[in-house]
Amino acid sequence: MSKQRIVIRRAIGELLSNHYDEPVYLERMPDMSNDEAAITCFFDSGDLDYQGVFASSNAIFIIGFHRKDLDTDDDLDVWSSFASNLLHENTLDGLVMGITEVGFEYGSDDAPEHSSLYLKFNISYVGK
Repeated sequence: MSKQRIVIRRAIGELLSNHYDEPVYLERMPDMSNDEAAITCFFDSGDLDYQGVFASSNAIFIIGFHRKDLDTDDDLDVWSSFASNLLHENTLDGLVMGITEVGFEYGSDDAPEHSSLYLKFNISYVGK
């Protein structure tokens, strides 16, 4: 496992925890059965580019917003919009070269009791 991914995941989780009251889980499928709302953060996939002895990575990072009491996709969009603005072109104090939102997906089997929205970001960083 890449130590760089661990550091990035933790930095994003801390950033979100500082701005949201809901629990932030740094894993794909935590037990959220007792949570009315929760946020998940995880890497989905990535590509490495080697230039000599140096490697750079482009990875897809997912932030999931899960809530039991939201009735519409509009509610999820409003709740998650702050995270989009928070991460837009953020370098996490130089930890990454850039973060760009590249997509989204509603709902999932990961948390069937919750309404969910997954925001997808491309993160560019040095290392693997």
